[in-house]
Amino acid sequence: MEFSFKTGIIRERINSFFGYEPISKIIFESFYGADLMAQPDPKEISPEDLEAVQSMTKEIEDGDLRQALENLGQSIFKEKS
Repeated sequence: MEFSFKTGIIRERINSFFGYEPISKIIFESFYGADLMAQPDPKEISPEDLEAVQSMTKEIEDGDLRQALENLGQSIFKEKS
């Protein structure tokens, strides 16, 4: 495993944080299950919500700020649906 050679360093750092040795051994176990890094399908924002976000930010003159706030608003609406 890629971390097995660093167990001594990891254990040392944890123990130095606590000031004593609560960790005497670290064991890494292989896990061959579902892909933990798989991203869920992106949610779509409805046209009405997109229009609402754009109308809320249309008066902002700074283009970068407006785009950042539009992205934030779209993310919020995606989480709600």
